[in-house]
This record gives sequence, structure tokens and C-alpha cells, in this order.
Amino acid sequence: MPGAERHEQGEDRMAAVEEYFRPRLVALMAEARRDGIDADVAVAVLLNLLDTLDFASSRGEDPQS
Repeated sequence: MPGAERHEQGEDRMAAVEEYFRPRLVALMAEARRDGIDADVAVAVLLNLLDTLDFASSRGEDPQS
């Protein structure tokens, strides 16, 4: 089934991207904790950044900077 195959490929791609980001996020959270930033605050800020940055821009630059 082509639809099922695409779904499986999508899941594989998501797993690969998660594998790429997970160690970076874990390291970022550890660094934030070392610097005295509570985990819940760090997560809230990251979510806010993800929600407000323009990832569709050609360079991925922050339009607010």
C-alpha cells in the first residue's frame, strides 16, 4: 500500500530527526540547569521561541534581531 509506506517513511524520518535533536536538547537543558535556570522555565522559553521564530525564512534568522 503506497499510503502505508509513506506513513512508515514519515515515522522513520521523525525518529531520525528526534534522534538528531534529543542529545542537543538534553545538553541544552543541562547547561541551563548549571546556569541556574529551572527546567520548566527553560522549556517555556524554548516553546515560546519555537512559536515566535520565523522558520520559513530563507536563512532561519530571527526577524526580531
